[in-house]
Amino acid sequence: MKFVKSILGMLAVMTLCITMSGTCKAEGRSTDTNTITITGVKDKNYYNKAKTLKFSGQGLSKVVVNGKTNAAALKKKQVKLEKKGKNVVTVFDSKGNQRTVTFYIDKSSPTITGVSNNKTYVKQKTLKFDDNYRLKKITVNGKTDADALKNKKVTFKKQGTYTVKAFDQAGNTKTIKFKIKFDSVHKLKAAKKYSQLVVISVKNKKTTVTMHVKDKNGYWSEILYTSGDIGKYGLGKGKEGDAKTPVGIFNLNYAFGIKKNPGAKVSYKKVNKYDYWNGDYNSKYFNTLCDSRKVKFDLSNSEHIIDYGKVYNYCVFFDYNKEGKKNRGSCFYLHCKGKYGYTLGCVGVSEQSMIKILKNLNDNCAIIIDYDKNISKY
Repeated sequence: MKFVKSILGMLAVMTLCITMSGTCKAEGRSTDTNTITITGVKDKNYYNKAKTLKFSGQGLSKVVVNGKTNAAALKKKQVKLEKKGKNVVTVFDSKGNQRTVTFYIDKSSPTITGVSNNKTYVKQKTLKFDDNYRLKKITVNGKTDADALKNKKVTFKKQGTYTVKAFDQAGNTKTIKFKIKFDSVHKLKAAKKYSQLVVISVKNKKTTVTMHVKDKNGYWSEILYTSGDIGKYGLGKGKEGDAKTPVGIFNLNYAFGIKKNPGAKVSYKKVNKYDYWNGDYNSKYFNTLCDSRKVKFDLSNSEHIIDYGKVYNYCVFFDYNKEGKKNRGSCFYLHCKGKYGYTLGCVGVSEQSMIKILKNLNDNCAIIIDYDKNISKY
């Protein structure tokens, strides 16, 4: 009986010991809790710089860093890691416990493609985002754009100034600024009919000449901006010889000049001594370039092209008075500037500008000539 009581007493003491301290042994098996701690990083987090990890706990026995035992880390109870990418650190103690932490070092900023910084665009733009690991947030002009983050892209369809920032989980950022400013002609009625426009705009006695082209997606861009000369007495053609430039919209549809073709894609005529621009109202070929050997017309009322020298090195006819109304005028071109700073009714630009116009000109181009305040009505 005493033996049974003794056994029961021993069991009671062992149960009390285990309940209160969790450190007693039964049948040689330990109930020690894991006392290992790793500080300096959080598990599965991202960082953009080197990190120092520190270890503590009872009876630490081994430290494994990225698959390799690190005796120095065990001795110092810490390790500094700079390796980009994934890092795995496991700490063991003498009781067989272990603690593992996995983290990432990412020093690279997110990427934003689709636009260049501080550039201006004349059409809608789509930006795409990427990162080595994981994006955290996208902001547009200071506001979080959840859809941009989800889709990793965003399209800007409106005019405006934009600041776009991409943030990754490591704290790296990428910022890009750009503008969308649609070409000034995109709202004109003429922009629907024509694929190119040359605009002659007069304001405060200053003449500006611009050329605009439309791409296959319907977006316009300005490819030429320069000064120009108009008629000596300004705009508003009334009659033959008034030295005024016609107002309105006209087709630019015939290229010619004293010099050889500078690279025009449209048909181009290099004139010779027999070529005249027909100013004879009684001729069925009125207001066209004629070979005087083949067509009979009044040469005295026509322009002998080669007599005009360098101003007619390169020309493009615009079809003012295409109906051939008497005394309304003829022979109106976009041509090279002369030395006087004005014309007798045509529009003059530098020879370099004429070459650029000719190299880009197609068969669906119009010229608009008017005061700046009136351009929008076209």
